[in-house]
Amino acid sequence: MQNAITTGQIARIHASAKAAGLDEDSRRDLLEGLTGKRSSRDLTRQEAARVIDRLNVLTASVAPPGRRPGKTMSGRWSSVLRALWLAGYHLGVIENRDDSALIAFIERQTKITHPRFLIDREDASTAIEGLKAWLSREAGVDWSAKHFVVQRGQGGAVTSSGEIRCPKRNVIAAQLEIFRQLDLPCPDVRLEPETSDADLDTMMACLGHQLRHHLRGRQSGRAQRRA
Repeated sequence: MQNAITTGQIARIHASAKAAGLDEDSRRDLLEGLTGKRSSRDLTRQEAARVIDRLNVLTASVAPPGRRPGKTMSGRWSSVLRALWLAGYHLGVIENRDDSALIAFIERQTKITHPRFLIDREDASTAIEGLKAWLSREAGVDWSAKHFVVQRGQGGAVTSSGEIRCPKRNVIAAQLEIFRQLDLPCPDVRLEPETSDADLDTMMACLGHQLRHHLRGRQSGRAQRRA
């Protein structure tokens, strides 16, 4: 089939998933969430490109080569937990975005020493909900909020639309609210119904960079006044 995924894309997906610390189940879960398909061989070239873009985002926060396996996230729930941890970093709540800090948090929440040992859904839920509760408490993220979202197919036709829960949109809404509450120059950012998932990742990271810059400046100013 002319539009079928290429062998190079398949190889890149598997290599990037490995670099991101995803096991086979996690990789297939990621594919299914983005495309509705669990096998990379069933993807179109456009779907494969979307998966590769997402994996590039995930690998950006992975520990550098040479890091001991015990200090790097892996396991079925690692992508969800890492995404939440990175959201906390972009909200200015979490100082250390490194996997080792996330692993320590998971151990405090579950008494399980590494996320690869998170087998039971109940244990995973303890870590996930604990992290979401922290971000709600410290940054005001409303995980229950719904957003009107429009999704389009390859030809541009609308494939679905409606009010849905979208964690990334909830995090971005919380970021913008923090700018307002702190009376910081608010970036000209609009959450459009058709904003893609990849664009949401980029938007969240850009807002996070600006927010952390402002927060560091405020902390530095307070320290100088105390001195």
